[in-house]
Amino acid sequence: MKTIGILVFDEVEELDFVGPLEVFGMAARFGADCETLVIAHQPEYVRCRHGLQVVPDCILQEAPALDLLIVPGGLGARTHVRENPQILEFVRRQRGTVVSVCTGALILAAAGMLDGLSATTHHSSLDLLREYGQITIQEGTRFVMHERVATSAGVTAGIDLALALVAREWGHSVAESVAANLEWESTSWKQAPSDEPLQQPTFSIRLATMNDSGGILSCLRAAFERYESSYTRGAYEDTVLTPESLQKRLDVMSIFVAISAAGEIVGTIACHTVSPDEGRLRGMAVRPEWQGTGLAAALLHAAETELRKNQCKRITLDTTDPLRRAVRFYEKRGFIKSGRESDLFGMRLYEYVKPL
Repeated sequence: MKTIGILVFDEVEELDFVGPLEVFGMAARFGADCETLVIAHQPEYVRCRHGLQVVPDCILQEAPALDLLIVPGGLGARTHVRENPQILEFVRRQRGTVVSVCTGALILAAAGMLDGLSATTHHSSLDLLREYGQITIQEGTRFVMHERVATSAGVTAGIDLALALVAREWGHSVAESVAANLEWESTSWKQAPSDEPLQQPTFSIRLATMNDSGGILSCLRAAFERYESSYTRGAYEDTVLTPESLQKRLDVMSIFVAISAAGEIVGTIACHTVSPDEGRLRGMAVRPEWQGTGLAAALLHAAETELRKNQCKRITLDTTDPLRRAVRFYEKRGFIKSGRESDLFGMRLYEYVKPL
């Protein structure tokens, strides 16, 4: 599942972010595996350019890893936001795709995201964008799309850019369905080479052996590194494992690994039977660069199939507060909170359950 974040701030232009929000929300109805979050610097109401007040889903520090960050424009983008160090750092540290709508390009430019690239913005702010010097300005275009960064012209151009991103990620037919349902007459979004979805990396899944120990440990470290500061020391070590604790897990659990075409372990999950009718999941991990490729869902399917073979009637797992993206993944696939809580080296564990 792709997680899309939309940054909002005081004096943001409403249609700059509501347009893409509508596109991705509608795309999810037509088969795109995505969810959209509204993110702000502070938890209070954000007052938009024309008076709309918005309550964000989360603040910068609580935002999950994003596959796509959308940065809208407006008066706030031209003034206080592009001078806000916390927001600029948030934009810089994104590992996924980062795009701007309208004068949101000024925020990307201030964060150094457009250095050496071509870009566009609202026609009235092209000179402001030129002030950054390291950017090739594209005039008279609806949007400019690079592999990981994109910018659009003013206001409604963000809808064309969002449709182009839907087409690139989930295919032309999904974007066509969204555009038709929006009754969107512009065809500018088709200017991008988006007739087919991006080719997904290939992988295979098999049971692990002791020879896989190094790859499994590396995968766990890569997947959980970003959460280390949110865990107690004991809980983190129990999660990322050691060679000794991994050996014990291999002795008593079925561990599956996802192998890339290059032979690298890029994902893992463990499961075991804890009672005659209950199976349990442990240690789901996917390397960051492989998240959003369907790998996590394939690992979960392998574990559930194994537990069904063992006659399990339900499946349980424990998770923690920092793993909010993982919780949304499991909830979307039928897991619900059981109400049972426990302790892991000073951290609260919340049990989730799913009937098999």
